[in-house]
Amino acid sequence: MMFRKTLIAAALTALAAPALPAAAQEAEDFTARLNRLPSQAAQPAPEPEPTVEAEPTPDPAAPPVEDITSRLNRMPGRTTQPAPGPTPAPEPEPVAPAPDPEPAPPEPEPVVEAAPETPSDPEPAGMEREPEAEAAPEVEAQVEAAPDPVLEPAPPPVLEILSSQAGLPFRVDVPESFDLVERPSGPDFDVYQVSRGDTAFVGIYVGCCSPFPIYDGRQTEAAGRFSILINENGANRAVEHLFVRESDGRQIHVWLHSVTGEDRALAERIAQTVDPR
Repeated sequence: MMFRKTLIAAALTALAAPALPAAAQEAEDFTARLNRLPSQAAQPAPEPEPTVEAEPTPDPAAPPVEDITSRLNRMPGRTTQPAPGPTPAPEPEPVAPAPDPEPAPPEPEPVVEAAPETPSDPEPAGMEREPEAEAAPEVEAQVEAAPDPVLEPAPPPVLEILSSQAGLPFRVDVPESFDLVERPSGPDFDVYQVSRGDTAFVGIYVGCCSPFPIYDGRQTEAAGRFSILINENGANRAVEHLFVRESDGRQIHVWLHSVTGEDRALAERIAQTVDPR
């Protein structure tokens, strides 16, 4: 290699310096020799490989220029590898959210041990055990809805027809076909009526607290008797009377029942005949 560079430098110097005609001729000859070198010598030299230190070897005799050029041309060229690019930074891994704390398990309830059952006395040998009676199947009670109570009409009062007026605190004229009847009484009063069959004409109350008056009319008093007069069909009618007994202070209250027509006039005449004893 050094020899080749020396030859090229000498040729360039000879071409550049002005010389004599003999020197010019010599330069031409040297140029012609250079032109006769193999064509491979004109190719650019390959890039030198990185220097590798090797053990020194004895320097043999310098080979000719042609052998050096041929060996250089037969050496394999190094493939230029691209410089490695920058390594990409790794992406940060997603951080999983922290799990919610689990609730503390409930405290177990204390276990109450059942008292051990006392074994029954063993039956003596040779005795047969009586079979246990089977439990009767439970019968579901059928609850039936109670029927609505039926309101029955009150029975008619028990009436007692008096055949005699003896012992009564009053007296009264009872026409033929009429009866003096005693009705159910209370603890401190008695009730009577003069009736014909099932029709009551006159009512008589004997007690301490009479509801007198029950009619709304004009009140009069005569001979210790209080009367209530009302106007019916243009005529005054005595429809109610009250007596007070001097012996015991009991009241005798007489009134007309709801009868009409001739029965109304007959009831008024009967009520007029009542007189305390």
